[in-house]
Amino acid sequence: MGNDASTGLIRRRCSEFDVVLPHWLLRHHNNNNNKQPILGILSFETAKTMSRLLSLYKSLTDREVSRLRNESVTTEGVAYLISTDHHFLLTLACREKMEDLDRIAIAVARLGKHCSGPVLTQFGRFYEVDVDVRLANYKDADRMFRKLEKFVSTTADLYSGLQSLTELEISDKRMKKWSFDNIAGSPNFDLFDQKLSWQKQRVRHLRRVSLWNQNFDRVVPLMARAVCVVYARILVVFASHVPPLMLSTTLLYPQASSSSNQHHQLAKLWADCCSANNYLSQTKSQHDDHDHQVSNLSNKQHVNNNNNNNNNVATRTTTRLVNQLPASTVGGSGLPLGYANVVIMAERYLMSNCASIDKREREELYHMLPESLKRLVRSKLKEMVRRREDDFGDADIEWVLLGWEEEARAILRWLGPMAHHTLTWQTERNVEKQTFDVKPRVLLLQTLFFADKDKTDDAIADLLGSLSCICKYQKLFHTN
Repeated sequence: MGNDASTGLIRRRCSEFDVVLPHWLLRHHNNNNNKQPILGILSFETAKTMSRLLSLYKSLTDREVSRLRNESVTTEGVAYLISTDHHFLLTLACREKMEDLDRIAIAVARLGKHCSGPVLTQFGRFYEVDVDVRLANYKDADRMFRKLEKFVSTTADLYSGLQSLTELEISDKRMKKWSFDNIAGSPNFDLFDQKLSWQKQRVRHLRRVSLWNQNFDRVVPLMARAVCVVYARILVVFASHVPPLMLSTTLLYPQASSSSNQHHQLAKLWADCCSANNYLSQTKSQHDDHDHQVSNLSNKQHVNNNNNNNNNVATRTTTRLVNQLPASTVGGSGLPLGYANVVIMAERYLMSNCASIDKREREELYHMLPESLKRLVRSKLKEMVRRREDDFGDADIEWVLLGWEEEARAILRWLGPMAHHTLTWQTERNVEKQTFDVKPRVLLLQTLFFADKDKTDDAIADLLGSLSCICKYQKLFHTN
């Protein structure tokens, strides 16, 4: 997870609370004024930001990191469609996590503008230049994140409680209107009144214990500390996959860097880690042509940013990894969601009785394909039919069908999970569909975004060709 010297220093100093925790957070820790404005309606946005922060923290546990290193980057689909270079893949994972943390930090900085003190109103500036990697082993981290998780849970309950209350109030109005014409409904109406009253009491209680009733000066410092801990944890976990200077003594002792020039250097180091281009440029000779193009993502933008004095979090988030994929990838061609839907639909058809698929469903699947893939599918289909006639002749149709089914299932074993992960990744990052879920999220390297387009086209064409042959010969088999 990093060189031994850095790790040892982290462990020796992790108990020094007043040194490890940034001074600008400690100073504001107990400044809790009950007269400060409460979050109110902003509690739901804040809880979703907390849930994203918790999700990122949980993804950096030893268990999840081990799963990433030993399972996620070694799957057959990732190895075939993206790369077999684990350093390269882990660098992509590091960069994506940094991007996620940047967006969370922007949200925290936005909330910090509501705080009373001048320090937290400028959280974005401190976040870039004053984070200590020893926070990775901050002794109270687990307790702090449990507190965040409790806030998320109670606020999620409040959200669902308010939805239920709204539905009950709408029903209450309807029942009152209905009761004027139907006296026999009075007993049920009284029972409903009790249920409505109980729900109002529950909502009042949840408002008291959730983020709704918390003031900014209590919540924002807690989130700011959590952001710093996650940042430090990313540096330690991915130490060998980010530029070596990220673990320099300048970062281990940020308080010693008092000049504006040193602060600018720290901000530049942070930007280097987020773009990961220093490392990617070192490993480009180890990749094939597809890997080389992916490894040079945003290289031009990175150079421009380093020459720009406004190289801050807000600037970096406009150059997201997912928006800089080369045209040789499925993501760079703008096709990942379409391809994922095609694969999932083909999977559903294969799991059902292919003979029952009507012409309309086949045409619907076919029209989802881009023209280049349509031509490839037609070519593959002709090749499969010719191969069947040459290799099997008058062999038993049932035996031939089993061969095609096994071929299609073999493709789906590694292509199917990547298709499902693609849709999951998109849903998790859709603002309108964001929930309060705190489990670790799917990474881009597990999806079709980074997949080589030619290899993906070939795999989908083989899958659809096999599916078409199965449908055709299953009907012939059932007819005979």
